[in-house]
Amino acid sequence: MGEESGGQVQTLSMRLTTVLKGRLETMREVASLRRGGSVTTSEVAKGLLEAARDESLEVAEMHGRATEALLTIRQKVEHGQSLSHAEWMFVAHFVQLGTESFYKNPLRPESWSGLLEAFLALYSVRLEGPDRSGYYLSHLAGQTLEREPGDVRSAVMSLLERVRGGAKVHPSVGRALYGLLAGERFSSLASVQAALLPYWPVLWRVAARGHYGQRKAPIHKEETWEEMQERHSGSKAPEHREAIPPFLAGDYRLTVAESIDGDTLSLLLSLPGDHGPMYTMSQYPKIAELLAMLDGLGPRTVDSRGNVCGSGLWNGEAFFGYVVADSSAAGYWFRDGALTLGFPEVGWQQVRELFRQAWEHPEVARIWARLEQEYGEL
Repeated sequence: MGEESGGQVQTLSMRLTTVLKGRLETMREVASLRRGGSVTTSEVAKGLLEAARDESLEVAEMHGRATEALLTIRQKVEHGQSLSHAEWMFVAHFVQLGTESFYKNPLRPESWSGLLEAFLALYSVRLEGPDRSGYYLSHLAGQTLEREPGDVRSAVMSLLERVRGGAKVHPSVGRALYGLLAGERFSSLASVQAALLPYWPVLWRVAARGHYGQRKAPIHKEETWEEMQERHSGSKAPEHREAIPPFLAGDYRLTVAESIDGDTLSLLLSLPGDHGPMYTMSQYPKIAELLAMLDGLGPRTVDSRGNVCGSGLWNGEAFFGYVVADSSAAGYWFRDGALTLGFPEVGWQQVRELFRQAWEHPEVARIWARLEQEYGEL
């Protein structure tokens, strides 16, 4: 296949399978009939490459600079600019990674709901085409049999009802969303934008989660050496930082501070007693999981709707927690590596109160909101 470049002809050699050769030959014959003259196989192959959708090349280019590309996309949305179809596909790729990462720490129910609603909104504005309902159902509802297109909406609505009712349902909605963007046609880019933009917050935090799962790094702008020196030298007018006082609940104490580089928070939890243990942590993923464990670890109960609440067990990426009842060691326990800490019922509730106070503090809330944008929902 020839391609002109600087007055010269460059040749691209390709190894073709028998099946692909047969398809190209058939297309060559059809093209020859349309033209009314001979068309070579190389001309057909060159035409296919030139007809390839521009977004495929754009997505491939973004993968080579994934962190920078995601940061640019977020900034575009924050400034009210529309995303290209390729950019939506790129976000959906990381949403898929986010739904399939950190199996021990699943997404919050409201995030599953938001993703399902986003899929349904986009599915509703697609143009009619080949029936892909079997593909969507296999990922959304675990069904592999072919169904009528209307059944996709029914499956999503059924899943939404179950998720909102507290059921632990983890569909491959990220994979279905990516397949929808990549495999369907839409009347306009504006219709894609209108369908997905209302769900941007959940799409972003799940995409950032996928990015962290793949790259083990947050999405933020890398500082140059000069920028870092300027920030630490104080040559820029310093931003106002509200003092964060220690938080107290009963005999427990929590100290929260922003790290010097601004990349995370540093926590110090002091347990009761003049020589009581002091537990520290500073990694965002661990802090995020600790918050989820404080909220989710509890005795097994059944609410008025018959939903099971709590299991008495937490088995996450960083922590193993459990509830002990009816013994001298009754209370809440969690293990972090070689360290195990125990709390009586009242102590556990006081620790939960400490973190509630801390995360309602304006400065902690500001820092945490920024970190969640960079790390996603972990």
